[in-house]
Amino acid sequence: IAGPAQRHFNFLEKARAALDDGGNPEGVVRSAVPPIYPFSRQPAVARQIERWAPPRIERALAMLDIAVRDSRLNGNLSDEIVGETLHLIATLTPRRG
Repeated sequence: IAGPAQRHFNFLEKARAALDDGGNPEGVVRSAVPPIYPFSRQPAVARQIERWAPPRIERALAMLDIAVRDSRLNGNLSDEIVGETLHLIATLTPRRG
């Protein structure tokens, strides 16, 4: 679970940079490699690109890096480590406004 979360936040980081360089969220999602699949996820991902500011994305990635390391070092606690990290990342999620 931590690996796909890292890949998603890595994508958000690149996509947000493209948005900040003048792109639009829908265009960034349409041009994603690999493509966002299923295609029904594309609008949600476009909203995430708009809502997640770079500092929050960086913080989530740092938290995931630590969780992956710690879960590998403490295999018997890996589920708890990753679960707690995802819970903490959820607290970083920008609220609808």
